[in-house]
Amino acid sequence: MLKTYLRYLFTGVLNTIFGVFVYLIFSQMGCNYTIALAFSTFVGVLFNYLTLSTLVFKTSNKMVLIKYYLNYLLVYCVSILWIYFLLKLGFDQNFSGVIVIITMSLLNFYVLKRFVFI
Repeated sequence: MLKTYLRYLFTGVLNTIFGVFVYLIFSQMGCNYTIALAFSTFVGVLFNYLTLSTLVFKTSNKMVLIKYYLNYLLVYCVSILWIYFLLKLGFDQNFSGVIVIITMSLLNFYVLKRFVFI
């Protein structure tokens, strides 16, 4: 169990860095935060699924993949709302995106562990 958790932490950090990097690339290209986050989420979900299913949970089937994508659809929608809220508070798009991606990854761990990779 401890090994699984440590692998999850490692891949979580890797996946978070990857997601932030992709978001910042699209944001710096002039994309609105909704577009930047959509691209970051789309590319990140595939990358995340591959790393988590092979390195951490060592499982891969169609039902897990479907639940995985549904989870990320929820994460994407909540992230959009949260970034919108932070922008209204006066934070800039880049800072808001980084904060949301990092904090949502913590919530995502719980959902993946309890509901997706069971």
